[in-house]
Amino acid sequence: MPEEVDKPLSAGRSGRKLGAVAIIARVHSPGPITVTYLELDDPGKVRPPAGPLPPGLGTRVVHDPVRNRDLYSRVGADYSWFDRLVWSEQQWAAWASRVETHVLELSGRPIGYFELEPERSATKIAIFGLLGAFHGRGLGGHSLTLALKRALELKPRVWLTTCSLDAPSALPNYRARGLEVFKVEERQWAPPAGIPRAV
Repeated sequence: MPEEVDKPLSAGRSGRKLGAVAIIARVHSPGPITVTYLELDDPGKVRPPAGPLPPGLGTRVVHDPVRNRDLYSRVGADYSWFDRLVWSEQQWAAWASRVETHVLELSGRPIGYFELEPERSATKIAIFGLLGAFHGRGLGGHSLTLALKRALELKPRVWLTTCSLDAPSALPNYRARGLEVFKVEERQWAPPAGIPRAV
């Protein structure tokens, strides 16, 4: 598995080709979901994990909509990230031009990414996630700390959302790093028609 994490998914498995990316998703069943909004407005309240930064962990800013599209597909495949799967190349290009995209790397190997979307008085972490091969290795807290620190360099407040379809570790990680809940919503959710299922 680690040998494959920095390569785009091929079209040879069960999935729908999106440009150079084959999308393979674990589709959750329709039903109610909980959406949690979190924020932080003081760099001094960012709480890094207790352990040292893993050697070789860092970020690289990229300006390439193909990378945004590829990482969105791969990182979100297990968590029903569907919204952008129908985007055209023009939509991906427009999105990539308005966000600051950081590829998370471990000794030069991509392990995930985050997107920072500047607003008038805040930075929204529009996307944050690790590739599945790097879950459970103590990297999520340090990676989120990097995202929060950069977001607060851009604007005095940072915010994001997570939902009950995300990894179980997502909300605890956000709260452990100092983010505080400011709104919770209940929504009905269903996957769009035509989304491919993993086999």
